[in-house]
Amino acid sequence: MEINSNIIKDLRQEKGWTQQHFADAAGLSLRTIQRVERDGSAAKETVLAICATLEIQPKQLSIIPVVDPSQLQETNIYKQLLPIVGALLLGALGGGLITYWVMG
Repeated sequence: MEINSNIIKDLRQEKGWTQQHFADAAGLSLRTIQRVERDGSAAKETVLAICATLEIQPKQLSIIPVVDPSQLQETNIYKQLLPIVGALLLGALGGGLITYWVMG
């Protein structure tokens, strides 16, 4: 799970804890804490242990994805409706003409 490692590191440092002290308090290995702070990647159980130790909620560590505007596709409802409306009008016009021709 991807998490914001800067928040973890900042909270740990605010408490004056070394990585080893934090690892001991959370019941995790030093290598796990080092990896989490370096890569921002952790198993769910690790995140829960970190959050319990820092007294925060897991959602506080979530990374809000940054969306590149160039990757967004513009959705124009009118472009989607135009073929449908056109088909309906042609169908109605064609049906009316056929009915007129048959009846008249």
